Amino acid sequence: MKKIVFLFMAILPLISVFAQDDLSETEVIKNDGIIAYNQKDYITAINHWEKYLNSGAEGVADDIYTLSLYESAHKYAGFTMIQAKEYETAFDYFAKYASFGRSDTPTDGNFLFNYANLARRLKKDTLALDLYDQCMELKYREDATIYSKALIYKDREDIDKMKEVLVQGLENYPESQYSKNMSALLSTQLAREASKPFNEANSLAGSASSTNIDSYISTMSKATEKYKEAIVLFEEVLKYDPENKNASKYIDLSKENVKRFEDYKKSIGR
Repeated sequence: MKKIVFLFMAILPLISVFAQDDLSETEVIKNDGIIAYNQKDYITAINHWEKYLNSGAEGVADDIYTLSLYESAHKYAGFTMIQAKEYETAFDYFAKYASFGRSDTPTDGNFLFNYANLARRLKKDTLALDLYDQCMELKYREDATIYSKALIYKDREDIDKMKEVLVQGLENYPESQYSKNMSALLSTQLAREASKPFNEANSLAGSASSTNIDSYISTMSKATEKYKEAIVLFEEVLKYDPENKNASKYIDLSKENVKRFEDYKKSIGR
């Protein structure tokens, strides 16, 4: 299974740091947070700013700028944890960032996509699907989003939904880097479904006894219908995976068995 790669870009302005001389203890804490933020030590910045914002000191409640930086630091801390492969911690920072209800979050496709990937990795499927849907609305990495949704439905064993989104992905994004993976996932499922009537047909054909012509024709007629059903389904496999040799082979075998039975009936005038 091809892994979905976590991506992020952050262009961060340096924040002005004021001289520590003559600053109050609260202002020093705020300044320490700014220093950590500029050094991309977002977790340390968060810790400093939490103390500052909870201090109750004069003017803190109106310091919207520092509050905004504090909130943003959670997103960047989450990306840092993704790089460190600390996925549960990254998820916690992203969840906290999302809880702030910032006006820019619903349009931040990069954040939503990575948040969805974390949720999927941690088996939080309902949240992941909701976030992927938001990415689709933003038209952000739609091909990767569709493939990721299909994997969730596969794990849930919701095969109909899995096939639905895979067909959507292959029809809308045939040149996507994920098209081969989507095709493989879909064709494997379709082949599994096609093999059922094919195997049933073989079982019926194997049980048909030529000692009683009427019984033989009745059984083989049922087998033939199953072979025809299998042909249609295996042709569907080839629609999404034209190079699938097994599908081609089973189509040929099914057609051969159908023709052999039709020729037999003609030979006896039936």
